[in-house]
Amino acid sequence: MGYTSTDGQTPIKRRNIEAVNNDSGKVYIFGGGAIDKIVGNSSFNDMIIFDTKILTWTYGTTISAPTTRRAYSATLLSNGVVVYIGGIDNDDRSIDINEINLYDIL
Repeated sequence: MGYTSTDGQTPIKRRNIEAVNNDSGKVYIFGGGAIDKIVGNSSFNDMIIFDTKILTWTYGTTISAPTTRRAYSATLLSNGVVVYIGGIDNDDRSIDINEINLYDIL
C-alpha cells in the first residue's frame, strides 16, 4: 500500500486515543494527548471524524462532549452513542470510572 492524500483539516498528532467506527465508513476519534513540542503536554476535547469513503477529515460538535482526556475507553453502542469511561485529564489526574460520558454521533 502506498501513501494516499486526504482532504480537510488534518488533526494535530496525538497519542492515547481510542477510535470507534460505524457502518457509514466514518471513524470517530475523541481527544487524546499532544505529542509535539508546539502544543506541549496537554490533552484535547475535540471530536475528529475521518470519512474513509471520501478520505476527508472533519470535526464534530463539542456540545455535550466528554471532558478533556486521554488514555480512556470508547465503545460505540448500536444506537449511535459512544460511551467514554476513565482516562487521564490535563492535570495528569485519573478520571473517576464513575464519570460516564455519552456522545451521540447520529
